[in-house]
Amino acid sequence: MAEIGSSLREARMRQRIDISEVEAHTKIRAKYLRALENEEWDLLPGPAYVKTFLRTYADRIGLDGQMLVEEYKLRHERLSDVELQPISPRSARSRTRRPRRGLSRVWLVGVIFLALIAALYVLGRSADEESPAEPPADRVAQPRETGGASARATDDDPPTPRRADRATTVRVQVVADGPVYACLLDAGGTRRVADTLRELGGSTSA
Repeated sequence: MAEIGSSLREARMRQRIDISEVEAHTKIRAKYLRALENEEWDLLPGPAYVKTFLRTYADRIGLDGQMLVEEYKLRHERLSDVELQPISPRSARSRTRRPRRGLSRVWLVGVIFLALIAALYVLGRSADEESPAEPPADRVAQPRETGGASARATDDDPPTPRRADRATTVRVQVVADGPVYACLLDAGGTRRVADTLRELGGSTSA
């Protein structure tokens, strides 16, 4: 590809345009226009002005200004300090350690998740053991009703007579408008009053 400065000069001379005319139309000083044609980049204010002047001058004389700017960047513009900075061994090691950090984070999250599940399980079991099961309401109320009924039944029933611990003999005496009748009854023995009166009447008539 032809040089940038020679392309500008040839295009201007081909159109028979004087530098002063270009200066009047572009508002760029003539010394800067000549510096562009001679590629004297050090005479220009700076890289930003070089690209601006180059694009304006090329468009004025019918050339592709953007293409010339790209050509200037490719040939003369140096890379920035960040792009030219070499890769240090420390930065290389840090890049290789990134996957390890990612894996360690995954393992850490997994361990925390399992610990939470175990803690919830232990808390659930301890809560079940501390709270005893309550018996049903009907089972609790049933003994109370039975106790009350038995208590009422005990109060209504007559007291059971106590039996003598040892054998005794009881003397029974009957008086019936006349002679006196008497007899002895052993413990546990019985005798009907009607029979006694019948015997008493028989003895009286005799």
